[in-house]
Amino acid sequence: MDFIYLAIIIMAAAIIYFVYLLIKDKKLKDKNNNPSELPIMQINLPNQIKEPQKPEIYPYYRKKLLTKNEWMFFKRLKEITDRHHLHILSKVRLIDLVDVDERLSQKEKMSYRARIIQKHVDFVLVNPDTFQVYMIIELDDSSHNAEKRKERDDLVNKVCEAAKLPIIHAWGADGLENTILQVMSSLI
Repeated sequence: MDFIYLAIIIMAAAIIYFVYLLIKDKKLKDKNNNPSELPIMQINLPNQIKEPQKPEIYPYYRKKLLTKNEWMFFKRLKEITDRHHLHILSKVRLIDLVDVDERLSQKEKMSYRARIIQKHVDFVLVNPDTFQVYMIIELDDSSHNAEKRKERDDLVNKVCEAAKLPIIHAWGADGLENTILQVMSSLI
């Protein structure tokens, strides 16, 4: 008989303890869902401590958009464009000026775009009211004599020719206004 009472008491204690754990677990879940009741401090026990994360590094710094030569050229070009109601954009990606024929396969389009996606041009002249692109101006210097640069220039020239986008290669601003006006008259 004593054995039965003891078993009932143990069983009752186990049920009470189980109900207590359920209530405690529900309160903990409710507390985690309510941000105002989150614990103020969290203690990490040794077996809970995680390895410190390596901080993410962003090794960037601001630089000037134009080189000294490009800035000097820009100022002269600005005088010209102001007289003829044109707007100058600088350092424009070639892929933002031209696109690939939609009739090509997706793989071919991706291949042709990949060839020019990292190429940019020095200056683009546009209509300030519509942003219609009129022409590209590349400021050439001695770096354009390097073999890699010649290959790059040749590719850009061929892309612009295919897209019927005029491109002017200038070594300075001398005579540039007449060249711009000739190109503009050919567009009309």
